[in-house]
Amino acid sequence: MSANNHQNMNSNSEDLFTDLGNPFRPLFHWTPVDEPEVMKTIDSLKNNYSSGFDELPIFIIKAAKVFLARVIVHLINSSFISGIFPLKLKIAKITPIFKKGCTKNISN
Repeated sequence: MSANNHQNMNSNSEDLFTDLGNPFRPLFHWTPVDEPEVMKTIDSLKNNYSSGFDELPIFIIKAAKVFLARVIVHLINSSFISGIFPLKLKIAKITPIFKKGCTKNISN
């Protein structure tokens, strides 16, 4: 392989990486949330008495939305900025609900 061919190969390799763009480019573009958006989202939640891992029913969150909105906005925007999702919010509470059939059958 001549020196000239080797030089062209290196040039092509550099172009390859340039064409890829910034490898650390974020996959998502987040825009900060605000209090009205959070309150609108809270209002859109279904009214029920079931609760999540925190044992806090939705109707209580709705009743306190004016007081909670600022804190929730801060949590969400801090998560977007830092790229860290709070560990405690990664926990889900799953409750199986029996519909019909034999209660002793696991597949029900």
